[in-house]
Amino acid sequence: MSKVDLDGNTITIGDDGLVRIDGVVAFRRVVRSGRVFAQFLDGDRMRSSCRGTRYIEVPIGVLVERVQSVNP
Repeated sequence: MSKVDLDGNTITIGDDGLVRIDGVVAFRRVVRSGRVFAQFLDGDRMRSSCRGTRYIEVPIGVLVERVQSVNP
């Protein structure tokens, strides 16, 4: 059974930008030119090496749109 947080009460954002959900690190919140991004760390060193960085950033709004548009 999953723990469901419908109100976001378990979401915290640290001074370092790390977004945690019930203590679990989900992503880092990064602001660039007034736009908020979700920054993810890619733990696969081969893929990261090919990309040239371990980090992937996606605008939060774009992430939410894509997640909401998926048909279950």
